[in-house]
Amino acid sequence: MKRKLALWSLPCTLLLAATAHALPPTATPDYEIWISGASASDGFIGELLTELCVDGTLDTYFDDSSNPGRAQRAFFCTIDETQITGGLDVAQPDVLIHKRSAGGSALGVRPVCDKLTGGAGNEDPIDFLQIDTDCVFDNGTGAYLCPPDQLVQVHPDAGVSDVGPGEFTDGLQSSNCDVTNSSFGLVFGILANLRLRDALQSAQGLNVGSDAAADVPSLSTSQIRSILVGNVPTWDRLTFNGQGLNTYAQGLVSNTVNVCRRVPTSGTQTQSQLVLLGSGCIAGALGPAGAPGNPFTGPVVVENSGSGDVELCMQAVEDGGTVDNVGGSTTFQPGMAIGVQSTEKNGDEAFDYRHIRIDGVLPTINNAAKGLYQDWVVSTVQWKFPFVDDGNRDDIVAILDQIVRDAANPAAVASANTNADFVHDWGQGGALALAENGCSTDTTFDIGNPCTPYTRSPGGTPNNCTGPYLLDSESSPSRIEQLLKR
Repeated sequence: MKRKLALWSLPCTLLLAATAHALPPTATPDYEIWISGASASDGFIGELLTELCVDGTLDTYFDDSSNPGRAQRAFFCTIDETQITGGLDVAQPDVLIHKRSAGGSALGVRPVCDKLTGGAGNEDPIDFLQIDTDCVFDNGTGAYLCPPDQLVQVHPDAGVSDVGPGEFTDGLQSSNCDVTNSSFGLVFGILANLRLRDALQSAQGLNVGSDAAADVPSLSTSQIRSILVGNVPTWDRLTFNGQGLNTYAQGLVSNTVNVCRRVPTSGTQTQSQLVLLGSGCIAGALGPAGAPGNPFTGPVVVENSGSGDVELCMQAVEDGGTVDNVGGSTTFQPGMAIGVQSTEKNGDEAFDYRHIRIDGVLPTINNAAKGLYQDWVVSTVQWKFPFVDDGNRDDIVAILDQIVRDAANPAAVASANTNADFVHDWGQGGALALAENGCSTDTTFDIGNPCTPYTRSPGGTPNNCTGPYLLDSESSPSRIEQLLKR
């Protein structure tokens, strides 16, 4: 493992701003905005937020944990009014934007959209990181680290979900959102810790230990599906050239299959069930193997609250160690693990896992945009009116609107994709702008114009069970301005 911590990688200019303590926790913001939900797109949403900041004014806050920012983070800066369509009522306001990732995408739906409905659907406030003088600046991360147990309960203003509000398969979906924006496409992939990656490379005649694109190994959708539903308890059951995969591994102590996945409320988990398993889409399709699995016969299944926890789980299997999870903790012997994660993770290779090919195809945004790679979904941003604090409504809505506009703008998406964690040795990961939101595609994919002509919203509402389909441009005009109308 190259270093102990893996963080959302701030652009160099923003790291310099952070080290200047531009808006420290002693400052009082003009507005606070509370956003909950998906952790898979934390880097992308974080980039869109910080691009609204006046240069040199940004400070970033993480929960102080073994993987800072895995559950909670916040951004404090002066908003550049010129970046907001229509301007703001308060000129150049200081804005503190909270982002809760713990619990995943479902907490970007229910607490947001059901908070004002009354009765049984009236959601309680949820925990956010408290930003105060107990947050201490850390030179190593370029951010303030805040006590993870010092929390404040708030009804979130907006939520981010990797899938549509009605797509969760655990009954936590909501139809009470006033505004749901099909904002961007997020590309996901399958993870293999280094022991598994190297074993696959050896089995497939590739250069073992290489991170080059040509040496990225592959599993088929059928193999991945079999592992995720629990039908491959040990690695010897997966054969290559007539031999069990375990025979290709080096330093293997345990032959048990380990699955590091997310909780049922996670959009990452939901998208893998919809896209890879067909669970929730196809009658009779098998669902994922339940946690904790079987530690004696395999597989071992670990449910993790956030994407940062998945990274810790993958590392624990690689090293042989103990990791906390929603079921308590799990101790591994050095072994091989598979996981699911968005491609905006681990571009800096801070953790000992890598994304692999699916059906021989690299998980790049250009392969997804060209219809060659299937594991991507339409992600959404939603909010409910009126906000709890009605006095800030106009400016808060204007800022949220701008985030959605930028998520639909290929130039802004391309800029966000330059985040170091999105750029891998095998190619560009991250997000896509959607042609259904008005961007124009090129004949040849241009990484500076990451617009895909494919859609998973054929009826105008995200349906990640379907497609992707080429967009019928004649009958599907731009929807972004319609979506933003009140």
